Amino acid sequence: MTLFLHGGPGLSDYMQCFFSQTTLLAPHFYTHFSQALTLEDFTAEIVAIVRAKGAEKIAIVGHSWGGILALESLKSLPTDSVKAVVLISTPISYHCQSASATECQLRGLNEPSMEELFLSLQERTTGDCVTFLRNIFSSFDSELFARIDKNYLNKFDLRSTLGRLGVPILVIAGADDLRVPARIQRSYKEFNAGLQYFEIEGAGHFPFFLGPQRHQLLRELETFLKTINTPAPP
Repeated sequence: MTLFLHGGPGLSDYMQCFFSQTTLLAPHFYTHFSQALTLEDFTAEIVAIVRAKGAEKIAIVGHSWGGILALESLKSLPTDSVKAVVLISTPISYHCQSASATECQLRGLNEPSMEELFLSLQERTTGDCVTFLRNIFSSFDSELFARIDKNYLNKFDLRSTLGRLGVPILVIAGADDLRVPARIQRSYKEFNAGLQYFEIEGAGHFPFFLGPQRHQLLRELETFLKTINTPAPP
């Protein structure tokens, strides 16, 4: 099974819309229950999903906040319960906030709009991407976000957690992501030299909105997981 964790906090699942047809990955899509109000609530739900699979080892694919939840949840899971972790557009510390601001300034965007922050120029000129983004944020729970931002996001640091992971890791970044700049995601190798990195040209923070981008991402994801599942020769 491959567990997909969407971004946020404060958003509902959108991963199923883009990855439900990937039957080779045996996808399972997580969205938090209404009573999930803290980081601990989120991770407890994810840990329960993984433990319910028993002896089956699963892969976890997290997008943005979902990647943060993947790393936090692994702190409470047995090392033999997860076979791989995929981080898509995921920040691993609060320092990414200042990196995002710097990247915006370098591009002359001192007060970027939501579309400028999350979408590449190529994506902004494609009507469906703008519609997808607005639909995703139409039910945004700003109170939940503010609570977790105050209590966690403004001080979190998962760099050492990433460094200690003993499972295969794949990092996927959009080359034009202003929210979590690609140059920051490339630097994750400093904390875990064994991780694999893949960058999608012309993509922003959601490097699966456009069909060609999504096909690249899925091909890389499936190849990565297939390699993990292939037994080593005797």
